[in-house]
Amino acid sequence: MNLLRISIGCILTALLLVTALSSCQKVENREENKAVHMAKRWHHDSLYIADPETGEIYIENVVEAINNRERNSERNSVLTFTEVGPNNISGRVRALHVDYSDPTGMTLWAGGVSGGLWKSTDGGINWNKINDFLPVLSIGSIGQDPNNHQIFYVGTGEGYGATGGRGNGIYKSTDGGNTFSLLSSTDGLSSFNFIVDIVVTPASTVITGNQSRFCNRGGVLRSDNGGASWAIFQDDDNCSTVDGAVNFVSDLEMSSGGRIYAAFGGFGDNDGIYVSTDNGLSWAEIYTALEGESRLEIAISPSNQDILYMLIDNTSGDEVPIIKKSIDGGLEWETLSTPQWIPNNNCNIQQDNWGGGNTWYNLIAAVNPTNPDHVVIGAIDLFQSLDGGETWDQISAWAANCIPNMHADQHNIIFREDGEIWIANDGGIYLSSELASGNPTFQFLGNDLNVTQFYSCEYEPESGSDYLIGGTQDNGTIQLQSLSKQTGIIVSGGDGGHTHIDQSDPDFQLTSFIFNEYFFTENKWNTVRKTKLNDKGRFINPTDLDDDRN
Repeated sequence: MNLLRISIGCILTALLLVTALSSCQKVENREENKAVHMAKRWHHDSLYIADPETGEIYIENVVEAINNRERNSERNSVLTFTEVGPNNISGRVRALHVDYSDPTGMTLWAGGVSGGLWKSTDGGINWNKINDFLPVLSIGSIGQDPNNHQIFYVGTGEGYGATGGRGNGIYKSTDGGNTFSLLSSTDGLSSFNFIVDIVVTPASTVITGNQSRFCNRGGVLRSDNGGASWAIFQDDDNCSTVDGAVNFVSDLEMSSGGRIYAAFGGFGDNDGIYVSTDNGLSWAEIYTALEGESRLEIAISPSNQDILYMLIDNTSGDEVPIIKKSIDGGLEWETLSTPQWIPNNNCNIQQDNWGGGNTWYNLIAAVNPTNPDHVVIGAIDLFQSLDGGETWDQISAWAANCIPNMHADQHNIIFREDGEIWIANDGGIYLSSELASGNPTFQFLGNDLNVTQFYSCEYEPESGSDYLIGGTQDNGTIQLQSLSKQTGIIVSGGDGGHTHIDQSDPDFQLTSFIFNEYFFTENKWNTVRKTKLNDKGRFINPTDLDDDRN
């Protein structure tokens, strides 16, 4: 038991060395700007997976280790895995796609940032895993061929400097998503580490938006032969001349008429928006980002491809994100008003910074397919405009009690034909009701979408006990009391870090929040106390508990 505990602890410690930034909390005491901060975070990440002799990262070594594990598992039937949940708490989802082959529009595909690929045939009420044992479980994007609905492309790796992990390329299915195989043309290549968007054009050309921490990799990749080979377009007008700049595609969108828009920007890549009108063969810059403008997000009206909305993050993190609109396909842009945001439980307090300083991480927009004046935008919370961006209303809140509650950090929005929306965020997937009325509600659709991102876990030492607690990304610390898939109970909120159960007195348990903030109980969470030491240390700060000396 002690050896098992040490092994699990070693594995968790290795995984936890990758730091994260909060989705519900703004980091206050950051001395460096975001571009420098995230570049150092990526460097920190790379140190733990690089070959110690060469300093290079070989993703094929990771894949080979996983293949070895699977081969050993087949030879050793003693090693088995049982999912224990939680089945009522989901996790961060960025990739969301509506299956073209379903005329009802109710078949959804979703990718967890560290939970594999999932499918629902009833609009998200029930979910089934397609594969949560891929060599890389971080799913960042999903595309489907409009001419052959049996062909899917799944991009791995979560970009935006977040914690889902590095990808190893693109997986392709030719049987409707039943099975997937890795495209050898993308296998382990740095240009395919973080694939944030995939569009498949009416000519079946595959175009991907990729992010890379290297100047000469990433960008927009194009394949006209089903992924056998790729051509690349990069915004190297500043990548080759600015120290620390990267190729960073923040958004890739296709209009109803086949125009393709690529936005470059984020963490040192300050460039703009490009458009292609020839199926991705050539690109023209139509918007040049101003100084301080970083990540860019685009939303195109499906009913009028000349109407575009653009959201702009600011590198300072303290400035109000900008909203712009174009009515001529992106040639000219008008700056719109911005919404007020209720950031906490005091609904009488509003602030100008509707992005909450987090739009490097969570930023998304979508336009109603039948009404170009109805646009929904998301950052920490959701806002909508019913008059083309003249006015805005906050329609969801992670904290306030005067606005419908929904989990924080919005990453994807898809309009349904009935005018409602599916939303993917750090809590999973939600569905709106009465959206256009201005008084919507939101239904959680994450039951059995088991992609919760655990930072840690600890178990009770008693013989035969199935009691566990584990800290998760943005979904609190969760208590599980059975080794069957089950309902989880959140015992402490926010981002849950390292967890501890005293091995000599298991009634004493300790959980952690960000930096050096802790919750502890002496009676298995019937009562809880909280202490905050300081704001120093890592975001998810490694700790251990001395069971002997308490």
